[in-house]
Amino acid sequence: MKQRHKGTLWGVYVDPAHRGGGIATSLVKAAVQEAREAGLRVLLLAVTLGNDAAIRRYEAAGFRRVGIEPRALCVDGRFLDEAVMALLLD
Repeated sequence: MKQRHKGTLWGVYVDPAHRGGGIATSLVKAAVQEAREAGLRVLLLAVTLGNDAAIRRYEAAGFRRVGIEPRALCVDGRFLDEAVMALLLD
């Protein structure tokens, strides 16, 4: 009950052959609209640090960095940090 006001945007991915045409931007906008229509107040996401294109895209959609999760992922034995981002929907 205490967290019903929050949603998570997870796993936005566009095949490299189709990038640059605004698909990711459209997907993010649609997810934000769905979250608003569902009555959510906050939308959260995490993005790997160094993925500057994705971070810029989320910032353009209104998301702001609210923290860093150290060692959020382990890929082939290498730890990656993630930026935690939030969009207030009200």
